[in-house]
Amino acid sequence: MSNVLLHGEVVYHYAFDLAYEMRREPLTSLLGHPVTSYTVDPSGRNPRHMSFYQPQMVRLPIIEGSGPRGPVALQRTLKILHLGALSITVRVPFAVEHLADLIAYHDLRVTGVTLSDAIRALAEEVRRELAPLLITPHPDLTAAVAYTTFVLTEPPALPGEPFRSEAWRVHHRRAIAGL
Repeated sequence: MSNVLLHGEVVYHYAFDLAYEMRREPLTSLLGHPVTSYTVDPSGRNPRHMSFYQPQMVRLPIIEGSGPRGPVALQRTLKILHLGALSITVRVPFAVEHLADLIAYHDLRVTGVTLSDAIRALAEEVRRELAPLLITPHPDLTAAVAYTTFVLTEPPALPGEPFRSEAWRVHHRRAIAGL
């Protein structure tokens, strides 16, 4: 890689329906890891008396995989919602020269397996462990709803100008559309 210009992370979001509902028993661990309640950062601009259901969350250990540009570290987070849903988020940092270099992250492989297959296997493992809590479980995992988000943390400014996101977006519109 001659000149790294773009830094950030690819965020993969997967959602699975496990059941029509779950028992509202608090979990203390899942897959051998502690479970916490998901909370919204109170320092942000939120309503003072915000009241909503807080899903339970598990941060799994980082796993190493191979990405399109060499080794990558995958940060995995599970969210369990008592309405019978499971959300799995995977974050993969990147440093690339061109936006087009990010296209290869659509088909990320982890130790010889596609990320989608690895996430499906993880979801099956979670489903088996949560089985006693599932009310009217689905007989098998349906296809995941999956989204991929590319987050640029240090986009470069155009030559001779301070960084302006709108100008950067317009200048790179074809590459963004291709991605």
